[in-house]
Formats: sequence, structure tokens, C-alpha cells
Amino acid sequence: MEGKYNTGVPIDINTISEDERKFAFHEWAEGSEALEELLNTGYENGFLSHACCGGDTGHPYISYDLNDDNSRKMAMYLAQQLIESGLNCKIIFLHDFFDTEEEYRKDRLYLIKNFPESFTEENLSPTRTIINFSIYTMMENREQIFKLMADSVREAQLDNVKLPKSLEEIPERNFDDPIIKKENDSLVTKSNMMAQTVKASNEGLLTVDLIETISELNESQKSFLQQSPNKKETEYEIEE
Repeated sequence: MEGKYNTGVPIDINTISEDERKFAFHEWAEGSEALEELLNTGYENGFLSHACCGGDTGHPYISYDLNDDNSRKMAMYLAQQLIESGLNCKIIFLHDFFDTEEEYRKDRLYLIKNFPESFTEENLSPTRTIINFSIYTMMENREQIFKLMADSVREAQLDNVKLPKSLEEIPERNFDDPIIKKENDSLVTKSNMMAQTVKASNEGLLTVDLIETISELNESQKSFLQQSPNKKETEYEIEE
């Protein structure tokens, strides 16, 4: 569904008016009133989405880059709210909890050097942590899930939210429906490759895998980055 902003052309949110920003969110929500509310609520509360899809070209989802402790705590809080709700969705956290210090250092430096538009010294934490949070829904429950997320962002109290210190402390949830699970497995596997160590004896294999993964993700997901009023980040979307 193309429009004025739903075109794949990069957009700096600071260059458009409040009315235009709301119009852009309306287009990106692709008919989902709850997703549109979530985009606006996130913007107003400093929790800015990296990518979203209302379901026009695939399963509805929303994704967030986690570049500071506040965003990480918000993601942990939202994940807990969704798990407790029992709603049928998929919760994915990307992380940089690698097996060894050497693997962590090598992969972190590799990402910063080769993909500076996505990974920098500032937004890729030097400590092991969660770095991206994504929620996938079904078409029939997307409004309920996105509405719960919007309400949770608006009402969140993050002082007592603890950040994970190991893989075991990262919350997870998979789709209940095995058909939905099967359709999403390939995408999830590709996403995890961007944040987890690829086991390869030849360093060249790691390079090829990551480049192919990022290329395939860009082709299969419509996404946008948002710029916070107090951060220098660019908002854009990627159309299929």
C-alpha cells in the first residue's frame, strides 16, 4: 500500500511537521488503528520503533532497536505484559550474548565496520545486552496486541524493571499456531544471525552469511526508523 510516505524513501522526522508525522504514521500502520496509536504513543514517550508492518504484505509486526537502558527496560516490560496476557504472538529479542569474549569482540567490530548505517559505537553496546525487540502478531489479533502495547508504553513504570544478565533471563514466546510458527521460522533465524555468533572456521563465511542475511531481511520486511527529538537518528522505511 503506497502513499506519500509509504514509499521506501528515507525520511528525517525532524524535517516534517507534527501533522505530517501523524499522517506518515497513519500510512505506515496500513489500516491498523491500534498500530497507528502505538506509533504515536511510542514517539510521544521516547520509545521509537525501528520497523513495522500492519499486515499489508505479511504478518503484522513492530520492531525496536534498543540503544539505551530506558528502551531495553521498556522492551522487557512490554514482553512481560504480552506474556501475561496470553495473547497469541511471537516475541523475539536479538542480543549480543556471545559464547566467548573473543567472539563478542570480533563480531561487534565486524558489524560496526561493515554496516555503519545500522551499528555504531554509540548504539551497539560494549556490554552484553539485548539490542532489538520485535513482536509478530496474527491478523485476527493485531489490534488487541498493538492496543495492549500502546497502553503499556503510556502507563509503564520502569524503575523496578531488571535487564537480563544472561540468555536465560531473556523472555520468549512463540506462536501457538504451528502453521504461523512454520511461516515465521525462516525470518526469525535470519534475524538472529545478525546478533548472534555464526559458528564458522573460515572468517569469510561469516561475512557472506551476514551480508546475505541483511540483504534478504531488507527485501522481505517493510520498515522505518524514527528520529527522536533529542537523538540524531534517521527515520526511514523499506518497501518490498
